Amino acid sequence: MMYSNKLKSSNYTLKIANRLIYALFVITILTGCENKQKDFEQLESQVEKEYKKIKKLSYDVQNIMHFADGTIWDNQGSAIIERDENDEIFGFSFYGIRNDLNRALVYDNGEAFQLYNQDKKIRIETPDSHLLGTPGGQMIYEDIFKLEEEYQSVDLVETDSTYHVRYKFADDTIYNSTERTKELILRHHDLLPIYVKTEVQPEVGNKFQSIYKFSNYKLNDSVQSSIENKKRILNEYEPIVYDEPAPNPIIGKKIPEITLPKLFEPETQYALNQKKLTLIDFWEIWCGPCIQSFPKIQNLNDTYSDNLQIIGVVTEDYDFAQDLVKKRNANFLNLRGNKDLKKEFRVFGVPNYFLVDEKGIVLHQYVGYTEKIESDIKEYLSKQIKSKPKVMM
Repeated sequence: MMYSNKLKSSNYTLKIANRLIYALFVITILTGCENKQKDFEQLESQVEKEYKKIKKLSYDVQNIMHFADGTIWDNQGSAIIERDENDEIFGFSFYGIRNDLNRALVYDNGEAFQLYNQDKKIRIETPDSHLLGTPGGQMIYEDIFKLEEEYQSVDLVETDSTYHVRYKFADDTIYNSTERTKELILRHHDLLPIYVKTEVQPEVGNKFQSIYKFSNYKLNDSVQSSIENKKRILNEYEPIVYDEPAPNPIIGKKIPEITLPKLFEPETQYALNQKKLTLIDFWEIWCGPCIQSFPKIQNLNDTYSDNLQIIGVVTEDYDFAQDLVKKRNANFLNLRGNKDLKKEFRVFGVPNYFLVDEKGIVLHQYVGYTEKIESDIKEYLSKQIKSKPKVMM
């Protein structure tokens, strides 16, 4: 009996000890998380103070981009950035130049100019975020004056000379992208980034990766040029004037008698001319607006299925395209296109849509999805109903 009581007492003591150890473990973890959060909040406060001191900076940069289809861009150049709190697009003015092409971009006061330095020509650009995709714009790091504000979690590691920050973001439910992260290495003394890597796993294909490697920073008075100086040479360049684009010659004409393999059954050929009202949708897996419009195209397919044939045409990465169509539950017909077909239809970008009547005549072209597609379908079908002869009873 005494041995049994001692055993019970020992078991009870062990349970209490285990609970205390677990409680201490939880407290340690929570305290560690709180300390990490405090450390990062202190860093954010330091960054805000340091960045406010910077009115102008310049740097050299290497920009490496890995795309979902396996393509890699590796470009180098330099930039000048001047803070402009009144600017509504970027919050700064900038000059960026990509070395290999010798093409630059100047943006200031809501005006943008692309410079073809070798030919001494200039093109006026629309001032919006697409500027960062131009050769000179690729040298601009958009978040140069700020850290991220919205994120799921953040880790901070400090070394003797740098801070390493790693953000994790929530999945993007619009484009179905996952594993969204961003890593920064900041210099200790002024907290400017020397390395930035952003990664995203798209719905199909390889992980997209963007890397900036910065060097040779100059700040404020040590910057050797200015946006104003870069603008002074603009009058030495010849403006590029584009004629109004001619209408697509296929509009109003009958489409050629073309058959294409089905996306999921490549051994089966399918004719584009279906002798009924048809909407042809040219798209690609890397095109965000194409994928974003899938639900609208699917809705047209479901709503007008008795009188309308929808045909999707994709010309690249058929395996990835199959995966994407399945994930998006897009059950309208898709075919395997080619470059010759895009040339025939004068398709130079996607998404591109063509409305074709039952005689095979191209009625309309739409560059990008627009609600006019459905209104034109309704109008055409309404006219068809009115033109049918009434049956006398």
